[in-house]
Amino acid sequence: MANINKTLLKTIIKISILGLLLAFSFSIVFHYIITPILIPDECYYHSQETSILIDLLYDFPAIEGFHPVPSLMGYFVFSTIGFCTWIFIIRTRNKKNKTVHSKDTSKVQ
Repeated sequence: MANINKTLLKTIIKISILGLLLAFSFSIVFHYIITPILIPDECYYHSQETSILIDLLYDFPAIEGFHPVPSLMGYFVFSTIGFCTWIFIIRTRNKKNKTVHSKDTSKVQ
């Protein structure tokens, strides 16, 4: 019983660490890939109105010359998307493994 608990704990720790790494990588993707796609010209918003999406994902601080900078909310949104993607991957793999395992046991009987 103690061996099962240790194995379960190790598995949970591995899944959590990998999920956090994927969440972190999604925030890097947000900063270096999504931001240049959404905002190709940083000075565009000096004279134009921003959309709701841009307002949620970016801040326009005076210290940056009122250029868009990814906000904490933007990092949170993309980190959450990354973590949810990881959970989806894990669940899909587990369902696939259960299906393969159940097919193997049905052949034995």
